[in-house]
Amino acid sequence: MTHHDLKCDPVPFTEVFEGRKRAEFRKNDRFFEIGDTLTLWEWLRHPGRKSYQYSGHFVNATVTHVERGGAYGIRVGYAMLSLNVDGCGVSSLPGGAA
Repeated sequence: MTHHDLKCDPVPFTEVFEGRKRAEFRKNDRFFEIGDTLTLWEWLRHPGRKSYQYSGHFVNATVTHVERGGAYGIRVGYAMLSLNVDGCGVSSLPGGAA
């Protein structure tokens, strides 16, 4: 089992944070497996620029199912991850460093 720190745009992040979304569609360049843990970090886009800023919000989750690309309309190289949210919070820096 592996831990993954992942950036997440505000709209899907909020849906996970508030408990309405329990799946995450991702490029499978990390070879996600059942039992892996994730920390989703909310990143805010700056209007008119290509830069981002960390909001301070995060969600910790465990991967409970992985549907890899090549079936069900999922493109090869991508995966749909089913999540169990383990907790949410605010931290000063990604990775939990203060």
